[in-house]
Amino acid sequence: PQRVEERLASPPRAAERSPAASPSSPRVGEEEAIAAGGGAKNWTSTTADGLVAGPPVPLRPNGPRLQPDLLRSALLRFFEGAPKGSDAAVGLGIMEEEDGARFLPLPLLGRACGLSGEDFEVAQAVWHEVNDSPSGIFTLSKDARGCGLMEWAGWEEFQCSMRAIVAGTRDPAFEPRSIQGHIARAARGAVRAGPTRKEDVLKTLKQSLSPNDLPEDAAAALRSAISRRTRLALACLVDAIASQGLGPDAGPDSMGLVGQLPRTLFGFIFDRIDGRDRGACAFLGEILDSWDKRRCFSRKWLGDARSKFQVPKGANSERDEGRGWYALTAENLHKPPRDGDMAKDSARGRAEESSLAAE
Repeated sequence: PQRVEERLASPPRAAERSPAASPSSPRVGEEEAIAAGGGAKNWTSTTADGLVAGPPVPLRPNGPRLQPDLLRSALLRFFEGAPKGSDAAVGLGIMEEEDGARFLPLPLLGRACGLSGEDFEVAQAVWHEVNDSPSGIFTLSKDARGCGLMEWAGWEEFQCSMRAIVAGTRDPAFEPRSIQGHIARAARGAVRAGPTRKEDVLKTLKQSLSPNDLPEDAAAALRSAISRRTRLALACLVDAIASQGLGPDAGPDSMGLVGQLPRTLFGFIFDRIDGRDRGACAFLGEILDSWDKRRCFSRKWLGDARSKFQVPKGANSERDEGRGWYALTAENLHKPPRDGDMAKDSARGRAEESSLAAE
């Protein structure tokens, strides 16, 4: 018992101590495994739910990467397949505005482009792509829940008006004032459609109102009348588009459309004019004078057009009173007809067309 007490009372010798008892003496090989820390860098913090804290990042639903061309193509398919006011448009939830703008719900647009996921995820992905796209292509509804096309309202207005103008010029009972409103709306729509539709507008004008593209089943007299009407209607459209595109409310992009009008359409208006048609020659001469005064087109284009026909001299009561085709010029386009103008215009127009057909 005495030896046991002595052993408990005296501390153990250094050789008998466990190596792990001293934290200041590392184990064999530990020195090589020790590396310098990063200090305050490479730290992350988490919330109570275990989520990484920091600014929110856009949610990315499953599906292909969105591109402006993909979104535009999908919107065109929806808008063309579901006309305004149709049951299909109502079923799809397309939002319509009074100025012709249309908006497709963002989740529906995203799913049409191949995205999958929750509605809010798909909508957020489409919203970010629309905001990052070049200006002049897309537009969002006031509540930012729908996406539309900047071009659509103008393009649809232009197309509808052009169909009415073409049908009017082929009507045996045609009278110029019957297409007055359609000329104004077509010009406005052409400019509103913007640079995206510039080539389509020029192509439609060239194909729809060519004086040489006449119905084969029409009588000779009607074919002659239609050729004259389309030539003069095309001149009125060029006049109205130039006025609209160079006006104070037009954007800089409209200059591209106006600048292409002479090269694309002057040949259809001024080539092979029947010199016996004094009324048409006088009207086209006044149109050229107006373009020169307003500086719509270069004098080279205007001088070349003047050299192709003779402008008759003398009094011109229709011009002075703004009747007949003169009611469709940019100066008179928005003026209402006076009492008796419709009857006078109709009688004079039929007399001129009958005279040309007889000759």
